[in-house]
Order: sequence, then structure tokens, then C-alpha cells
Amino acid sequence: LALSYAEAVLDTAHQPFLVLDGKLNILRANPAFYKAFKTTPETTEGRLLYDLGDRQWDIPELRQFLQALLLQDTSFKDCEITHVFPDVGKKTMRLNGTNLVGGEQYQILLAIEDVSDYRTALNDLKELNDKSKLALNYAEAVLNTAHQPFLVLDGKLNILRANPAFYKAFKTTPETTEGRLLYDLGDRQWDIPELRQFLQALLLQDTSFKDCEITHAFPDVGKKTMRLNGTNLVGGEQSQILLAIEDVSDYRTALNALKDNDRRKDEFLAMLAHELRNPLAPIRNALEIWKRGAEEKVEKESQAIMGRQLQKVTRLVDDLLDVARITRGVVTLKKEPTDLVQLINQTAEGARDQFLARRHELSLSLPQEKLFIDGDTVRLEQIVSNLLINACKYTETGGRIAVTLECEKGNAVIRVVDKGVGISPELLPYIFDLFV
Repeated sequence: LALSYAEAVLDTAHQPFLVLDGKLNILRANPAFYKAFKTTPETTEGRLLYDLGDRQWDIPELRQFLQALLLQDTSFKDCEITHVFPDVGKKTMRLNGTNLVGGEQYQILLAIEDVSDYRTALNDLKELNDKSKLALNYAEAVLNTAHQPFLVLDGKLNILRANPAFYKAFKTTPETTEGRLLYDLGDRQWDIPELRQFLQALLLQDTSFKDCEITHAFPDVGKKTMRLNGTNLVGGEQSQILLAIEDVSDYRTALNALKDNDRRKDEFLAMLAHELRNPLAPIRNALEIWKRGAEEKVEKESQAIMGRQLQKVTRLVDDLLDVARITRGVVTLKKEPTDLVQLINQTAEGARDQFLARRHELSLSLPQEKLFIDGDTVRLEQIVSNLLINACKYTETGGRIAVTLECEKGNAVIRVVDKGVGISPELLPYIFDLFV
């Protein structure tokens, strides 16, 4: 009964088995062996194991294991052999052998387990583990050598680690950083509303954010403009966030300086373009008088007006060509002794036709003698011209405009009084802003 039971187990087992005699001839094999190694009882039973097939079982490791089994009268377990069989391909076999005691002749039971898939999976796992270790070491090396500060946070925003660049940039140490809530770092200098908003979105949406800029003043390192990039680290045992911090303070300062330069340039050019229009009216008026063939004295005065205004235009064009001053938005003054009495008379003469067109009465109250100051003649004439033209433009037709020049406590004071609409009190603080 026991023999029949053993035979039934052998025949129904999915694992290949061989029964060998003391000389390693095959006494029998089970169906699983025939199926796995593509052989038959006729070509198997009675043959020396090593001669089986085209001696595909003549494997040095197998000889060694069986020889030890014969000599030591013991068993061997879990001996693995990898071998390429011509008919079935490469196999990794786990062998278990034992002596069968109690029979008429010496016998060996050899159990053969095909662990090829297991071994392949194990090797793949080992390779993956090696690659993971390599990738981790690589990531650690990158983190430690990067000039850009990095933080690794857990799901509660506690700092798991920081790289040396972070400690250097923000003047802190691992002892005062790792394990602490990010917002509690230092004297809560990282408790920044914008940062809270970004990280909260990252936690809730399980996504990443890029190029989020925050400007903040840190007590120990001063004002910083930081560009933040954050992402969730996938694959670990716990939720982690990698926070990259790029200091763009110098870049932002340079960009703002460029924007300021561009704005000043636009304002400078707009101002000069505006001023270029003022000399054109006197030139046009003088040219009309000249064309009408007036008496010689009037022609000379018209020519003088045109000459002065053309000098002014030349000066303004020179300003336009001075690129250095355009980028700085600076108007340079060319100071020289200037007679304000003559300057006001000449300016009023240049605007005469505009006053006549609107039937305004223009009165000048000026000193009898010359009044010299050290000033820029062209700029001063622009100032007086603008005051007169604005007074003319914003006074109703037939109005009266008075210009006075007096010396008060060592200062020359020019007053232009008109009956125009005036400037509202709300606008007065801004009248020296461009084009207001």
C-alpha cells in the first residue's frame, strides 16, 4: 500500500523526479520529467544519467553533487544548477537528492524543481535594486553638489533634509533645520503667505508648481527674490516634496533696472518730442512775415526769431542723439550768463501771433536794465514759452495775460498771471509729473 501511494504521488506530481541506482542509471522517471525535458520512458529508463539525450545531463556541478551523495550516504538540498539544454533551452534547476533506504538495491531519489522564472525575477529584482541604489546615490550626489538650495519635506511640511547650498545661502545648520516644520525655521522667517499658498496647492492637488516668485526679507540674509519649483516625490514609503529654491534677486534687480531705463527713455523722448513743437510756431510766424515782404527792420527781427528758434531745435536734436542721457533719462544743463529781460521779450515776440489770434492782451512788466542769471538759456526759454502758450490756450478769447520779472532777495522771480480756468487743488501736487 505504501509503495502504491508513493508511486501515485510520483506520477501525479508537477515536479520532475528521477530514481537512480547506485551507478546513477535511471530506474524510472515521472511524467512531469518527461514533459519538462521532452523525453520518453523508452529513451530514458535504463540509461546512465549523464548519457541521457546527447549527454545534455553531463553537467560538472551535477556530477559533484551526486558523487557527494554516493560517498557520504546523505542527502543534499536546494543545490542550484543553471544549464542550457539543447531541446528545452536554458534552465535553472533546484536539486534535492536523498538515498532511499530499505529496498533490495541502493537507490537515489532526485527531485528537480524548475526555478528559472523565480531566478530571473530575482535577478531582475537585484538589478532593479542595484539601479535604484545607483539612482539614489546619483540623486544624493547631485543634491549635495548643486549650487541651488534644495529642501526635502514630508507630507506635514517638516524638513527631512536640506543640501549644503541651502545651509550656506540661508545661514543655518542641519541641527537647527532637519525635523522642524518649514514655517518654524529660524524665527519663523519662512512663514510666508505666498509660500503657504503654493505648498498647500501642492499637497491638495498632488501636482507640481513651477517658477513661483516670492520676494521676502530674511533677518539674517536680507531681501531675497526666490523662484520656487516644487514637486511630489513618488515611490517612497511616505509622501515627500522636493522644493528647489533659486535666488533670482540679482536677475530681478537687473530686470527692474532695465524696465526703469526703458521707462525713462520713453519719458525722455516723449518730453523732447513735446518740446520740439514749441519752436515751430515762432519759426512759422516769422517765415510768414518774411514772405509778406515787410520792411527791412521787421524782416531782420523775423530772421533773428528764426535763428534763435533754430538754435533751440538744434539743441533739442543734440539731446535726442545723446544716447547715454536718453538711457538715464537725464537732461543736462548748459549754464551761461543769461539776460532774463531779453529772454522774456524774445519769447513773447515768438508767441505774438498766437496771442493775436485769440485777441489776448499781453502786458510785460520788466526791469529797465538787464537782469543776468547763471542759467541754461534754451531751457529757461522753454519754461517761459510753455507758461505763455498755456496761459494763451486756457484763457477765454479776449483775455488779459500779464508777465512780470522782479528781483527778490537775490532771486529772479517770473510771474505769469491770466484769467484762465486755472488748476484744480487736487491736481496741484502732480503738476510737475510728465505731461500732467
